[in-house]
Amino acid sequence: MNLKASFNNCLLVFVTMNLLQSYFSPILQDEALYWNFAQHLDWGYFDHPPMVALLVKIGGLFFSKTLGVRLMTVLLMGVLVKIIWNFIPLHQRKNKHAPLLYFGILFSIPACNVYSFVTTPDVPLLFFSGLYLLAFLKFTKKNNTKHLLFLGIAAALLLYSKYHGALVIFLTVLCHPKLLKKRSTYLAGLVALLLLLPHLYWQYKHDFISVQYHLFERSKVGFESSNVLGAFFGFVGILNPGFVILLATSLRKNRRIYKKDFSLMFRLFIGYLTFFLLYSFRSRPEAHWVAFAMIPMAVLLFNLANSNAKARKKIQHIALVSSLLLFSARLLIAFQIPIASEFQKEKNTFFEAISKLAGDRKVVFLNSYQRASKFNYYTNKQAVSVNTAKSRQNQFDLWAFESESHNKPILLVKKKGAPLFDSIQTNTGAWIFYREIEHFPRFNATIGRLKNKTPLVFYRDKPGTTNISIQNPTSFVLDFQRKDFPYTLSFLLTKNKTHYKIPLDYKNPNKILEKTTEELSVSWNLKKEKIPKGDYALHLLLGSKNLYDQKISKSVSVQIQ
Repeated sequence: MNLKASFNNCLLVFVTMNLLQSYFSPILQDEALYWNFAQHLDWGYFDHPPMVALLVKIGGLFFSKTLGVRLMTVLLMGVLVKIIWNFIPLHQRKNKHAPLLYFGILFSIPACNVYSFVTTPDVPLLFFSGLYLLAFLKFTKKNNTKHLLFLGIAAALLLYSKYHGALVIFLTVLCHPKLLKKRSTYLAGLVALLLLLPHLYWQYKHDFISVQYHLFERSKVGFESSNVLGAFFGFVGILNPGFVILLATSLRKNRRIYKKDFSLMFRLFIGYLTFFLLYSFRSRPEAHWVAFAMIPMAVLLFNLANSNAKARKKIQHIALVSSLLLFSARLLIAFQIPIASEFQKEKNTFFEAISKLAGDRKVVFLNSYQRASKFNYYTNKQAVSVNTAKSRQNQFDLWAFESESHNKPILLVKKKGAPLFDSIQTNTGAWIFYREIEHFPRFNATIGRLKNKTPLVFYRDKPGTTNISIQNPTSFVLDFQRKDFPYTLSFLLTKNKTHYKIPLDYKNPNKILEKTTEELSVSWNLKKEKIPKGDYALHLLLGSKNLYDQKISKSVSVQIQ
């Protein structure tokens, strides 16, 4: 068997195994969210660019449900495997055992196993990172018009996949600073910018909500040792601890193996991991953020195996043990063995029970876009998610869907029991906590603004006043005089994970008509609140008594004195 046939056979096994895994493995809650994205295609989403939604939409044209969600993931990862293979110098690929070693390395990387069948934005990030690197290498060798366009298009597609792609682009340019002196580099950047204009316009229309979320609202800002340790072990774990340690020790002993043909891959691997390790000193990163590092790592490991006989044996041993463990885990997932994992969380029977309980009423999930996404996926009905003041916003806040549930009978579902909520146990033993509401108030599209200049100062020993505006952009009236769930206004002060709700006094506007704005003067008194002095983030809340409060304004700074 020749080398090409051997590689293609390994690739065929890889793709077939992932297709089977995709079919038999239950859907994850994030995948269900991306399926919801695909039902409402747009140029952007609350915390992601649109590529993952497009891939799910394309897959859904050929297959329904799980295989449709994952089809493009399997195919793109198959092509990526071929792209990475071409990053390896030809003379190292000529060995008859080279394909087995290469696939052994890939199959030993946890990130490669996960993203070979699970659909997330990391999949297009990986694929278009590989495509971008291919274009970049061609561009650095010969920057003609064809390669210029290839680079610009690949860069745009990479950024349409996940915002982390910007780091890949930055690091490649940093590795070749002379490119900044070439006119063609900026023309490639212009091509990418033109292609990105629809997404940038979408961000502009939504007040750059993705930027605001990722930079300022995603997680607590400030040093915590647990973030640094968690990042280190998470990054090492998703890439394979044995491989990372082996690369680190080989670097200490012999740097020459990373020079010449492998300098770019080496710098990308070190630079990408270093960036997110440094980020962990500011906030908490997720382990999967470094998934891209598997691309340069696979190339570096293959080079190390061909440069050092002892290292080759170690890589083979690590690959054998890791592959067996990972393959066993994949079997447990595919055969749906009841183990504690994300794949076993609340499957179709749970959501069908909720659908049956709701009947013809709309289902509204409280503080759970994950459950709303899965409900929609399994039942093909349109549930929504609403968030209380202490929960973060998500894509359902942008979709709104007010007209589908406002002032209509709904079934409100919570994760845990609470006063005024009933409960019922399903046939599988899971509990559903619900509340039946005849006229449900929706107001998450309402926009509140503070009219005073910021930063504000609140005093603990005397009352305060300010002016606010409330905009109702919907097609229905906000009735402040309703008797079942009267509307209330309040402030929410937040510092780290501590929240203080400040009731506001104001003269009721009675009603805020559709597509109008009402201005109010509000006052408060902090004497009874016992709030420590310091700096806080402040949001304006609109709520329904005995139901929930929701943030309707951007965060502003306030100082308590």
